[in-house]
Amino acid sequence: EIYRLAVDDSYRGCGIGKKLIETAEMASRLNRATELYAVTPSCLIAANQLYESHGYSLRESKCFMAGSLRMNVYSKTMRRASSS
Repeated sequence: EIYRLAVDDSYRGCGIGKKLIETAEMASRLNRATELYAVTPSCLIAANQLYESHGYSLRESKCFMAGSLRMNVYSKTMRRASSS
């Protein structure tokens, strides 16, 4: 599960979030995970777009903290690491 991934505002757009997601996916594949989940607040548009642009599908949207915070749960099926 990817949870609470964040990049400082002054470094956004530099590819850091992309690299963090790619690293998490590589580790998941090496550990033979079949699915990876990402959780992010629905109000963080850029974060939601980042996951969607990397092939994650919105699985569900839930309210937390007495309904004050809506969180989106994304998932992505992992392909096996290629054997070279």
